[in-house]
Amino acid sequence: MTSYLFTYGTLLNGIGHPMHEILERYASLVGIGHINGKLYEVVDYPALVLSNNTKKIVKGEIYQIRDEEALFKYLDEYEGCAPHSRKPYEYQRNLVTVHDTVQHSMLAWTYLYKKPVGHLDLIPTGDYLAYRNKGRLKMVNS
Repeated sequence: MTSYLFTYGTLLNGIGHPMHEILERYASLVGIGHINGKLYEVVDYPALVLSNNTKKIVKGEIYQIRDEEALFKYLDEYEGCAPHSRKPYEYQRNLVTVHDTVQHSMLAWTYLYKKPVGHLDLIPTGDYLAYRNKGRLKMVNS
């Protein structure tokens, strides 16, 4: 069975985080997609929580996983939800429905935020890369 990963934050291709190189070692980018959810700014990374509201979407990338065991060994550690990670976990890996087009959806792994979000700022567009780039643009123009 082919498995997929949906990324929406620091693992995105355009962010430039070193962990993205690990992702590319074990998975291949197959396209862009979205998930029904809300995105929040934690510190220098986002938090995804699911939503039943189909108008609330989070944009990201879909990767086809070549070696699930190897990939999740690294990513679970990075996301703080490996078996030895400190509890309670901030993130949990879950299978979710991802839409890659209007008519097509698939199951993919993603990391959902497990802590309260009431104090966090909402990223209204659901697009972390655009949000982060806009913040950098503001700093450059200041």
